Amino acid sequence: MNREMNDDDSTVVRLFAAGAMADQVGKPAKPINVLVIEDSQLDFQLLKFQLEGTAGVRFELVHADRLAKGLRCLARRRFDVVLLDLTLPDSSGIETFQKLQFHAPQVPTIILTGLADESVAIQAAKEGAEDYLSKGKFDQDLLVRSLRYSIARHRARAKLTRALQQAAAKEANLLNIIIRNPDGMLVVDAEGSVIFSNPAAQVLFNRTADELLREPFGLPLLDGESTEVELLRMGAAVSVKLRVVAVDWEGKPAHLAILHDLTSQKQAEQDRLKRLEAEREISVAGTVQQSLFPDEAPPLAGFDIAGAVYPAKHGSGDYYDFIPMADDSLGVVLGDVSGHGLGSALLMARTQAHLRALVETQSDVGQVVTRANRLMHTGGSRRFVTLFFARIAPRARSFNYACAGHQGYLLSAAGDARALAGTTPPLGVLEDLVVASSPVTELAAGDIIVVTTDGVNESMSPDRALFGEQRLLDVVRANRDRSSQEIVRALYKAARKFTEGGRQVDDIAAIVVKVLDSP
Repeated sequence: MNREMNDDDSTVVRLFAAGAMADQVGKPAKPINVLVIEDSQLDFQLLKFQLEGTAGVRFELVHADRLAKGLRCLARRRFDVVLLDLTLPDSSGIETFQKLQFHAPQVPTIILTGLADESVAIQAAKEGAEDYLSKGKFDQDLLVRSLRYSIARHRARAKLTRALQQAAAKEANLLNIIIRNPDGMLVVDAEGSVIFSNPAAQVLFNRTADELLREPFGLPLLDGESTEVELLRMGAAVSVKLRVVAVDWEGKPAHLAILHDLTSQKQAEQDRLKRLEAEREISVAGTVQQSLFPDEAPPLAGFDIAGAVYPAKHGSGDYYDFIPMADDSLGVVLGDVSGHGLGSALLMARTQAHLRALVETQSDVGQVVTRANRLMHTGGSRRFVTLFFARIAPRARSFNYACAGHQGYLLSAAGDARALAGTTPPLGVLEDLVVASSPVTELAAGDIIVVTTDGVNESMSPDRALFGEQRLLDVVRANRDRSSQEIVRALYKAARKFTEGGRQVDDIAAIVVKVLDSP
């Protein structure tokens, strides 16, 4: 990106799109010259950011923060299009556009508006502005499309106007322009009936030329006026920008109705709103989930305990928790909620709430998990949760566990590993599911309990090999002398390294419980 400063402090910015630096014969690609008359440096930077990296197009932006500076720029050089803010330090409202049109009618103008009331911008569009964009409500695709279409429409309109002025001598040329124009066009006689339609109009109305012929088409506008209207097409309303031009058609006075289809523009806006709603939901889900994760494990005499979640993207489906239980014991929980987004986040929150409430009256982990499953069905959730719930008893230096669709591992001080598994399906699948507690297992110094979600085991190398159970256990053995927190990090780093830079496709979570030499 290059920057220059001219004598009136207008900023020139050249944006080079990938692949558009040169044409097929090696010559530099012809840029689209854009004059941005906008007093907000932040809004200009946003426009510049949105135009960067546009495939197949190169833009050169000139920034003027006042109307007077913009007019001087227009007097010195040629621009393809102007982006105009109606509220400037030296001009405001519709007069801003009118002054620009008076001095440079040959340049297409797109209105930028930050007003809640867009009536002034709409009025400017009726007076000849090619388009208007509400600040903060357009993305890169809509901005680039508006720029390119405005230039194309302005050029086509200029060409059409010249042809209309010479209609008597160049009627054949006019007809050719109408036929080839991308906008729908209808020629309407003095009685208000259609006497000609171009192919674009036939597509717009989904009717043939013969079917449109002699159809009544009221023209509520005067010559040269334009407005947005809703037209019926096969029983459905189609949004168009209608402009009417007086013509001489085959020696008789008539009107040419130019119909610019706004359906794609409105659809783009609807898609943008849907995308913003999805992003908002993901953001809310991420906030809910982060609030559930404990900052650290509570101190437990004779044990070193840690856990972490590494989301694949904003809004994780993995969950871990440390829950104080009776007799100074500690519940250690790791789960994987199906799906992503706000629904999964809310199910995660409900699962945590159920477990924390149930341990107040239940000390058997199997009964806690069984009752949590029943409460999930009462809540009407259609998602499921895999869960591993272990109870660590520090006084007895022992533990037992209950698991639903999940498993963990117990590694002895010698490095021998035993799977901690169950046979029940995940929570939320069967309403009458009964999850049994495992027998109590005594722990010795050097023992390590490790539980991970499938984001570790199912990490995949470029040749599509899985990280797998054996590599997981080898990482724990290799780091057994480190803290539990360091082992958790080592598992994550090893799984990511195994993919050799590949995209993380699933959330990764792990809990490690180390038994220390002495309480």
